[in-house]
Order: sequence, then structure tokens, then C-alpha cells
Amino acid sequence: MKILASLLIAIALTSGRASVGAKDPVRLDGTTEATFQASFAQLVNSLKTPERRTLALGLFGALLKHGCLAPEAVLHLTFMPVGPKDGRLIGACRKHLHGMTYPEILRAGEPPSRETASELPNNSFKPKPLRSGKNMAEKRAMF
Repeated sequence: MKILASLLIAIALTSGRASVGAKDPVRLDGTTEATFQASFAQLVNSLKTPERRTLALGLFGALLKHGCLAPEAVLHLTFMPVGPKDGRLIGACRKHLHGMTYPEILRAGEPPSRETASELPNNSFKPKPLRSGKNMAEKRAMF
């Protein structure tokens, strides 16, 4: 499931980068709940419809690791594009988004590269090589 989610996030994030505009990007202001809601609405309103879906996936990838997303927010970000009023869903995560722009959120939401992922503690499992010969025959006989 995590692999599928990572793949979907990577595809959506890659496709969303090409459509970022040339004007000054909107930055999220997480200093207060009110300023976060206003800047989030401004950010979402500056995006085209496909970019809103990409933003949802970027937010999901960027914030899931912090454990600040409520189950409702996880569900919404997984399946829906964000709307201007959806800042309330991720308000608990505003400190992690403070000062970020749309492209920065997308970069933060990208899955780690293979090289980086192999260094993570959760990826420390290394399968044992298969044994051949007498030991395998004995194990088969047991079953």
C-alpha cells in the first residue's frame, strides 16, 4: 500500500511541477491559525484544478511523516483535490508548512530516492540468500 501511495505521489508531483507560474509564489503563513487559513486559501486559489490535486498529494507526503494529520485529513488528501477552505483540515500541521510555497511543498512530499531510502532504519531488512542442497531438502521434508 505504501509503495502504491509513493508511486502515485511521485507521478502527481512530477506532473505538477511543469505548471508552476512565473510570478512570485504564494507562501504559507503559519504564525497564527487565521493567517494560515488566509494564506492557504490564497495559495489554493492561485492554482489550476489539476494543481490542486497535486497539492493534496504533496501535502499528504510532506505531512504524514510528522504525525499531525487527523484521519479525516489523510482521507481527504488521499482522494480529493484541496479547496480554499481545506486549510482547517491541516491546521494542526501549520508549523511544518510555515513559509513554504507550492513547489517547496511538492519537493517535501516526494518519496526519498533509492539511495536515501536504503539508509533509513525502516529499510534495514536484508533477505537471507536462498540455500541449496541438503538443508533445503531437509526443510522441504519437514512440510
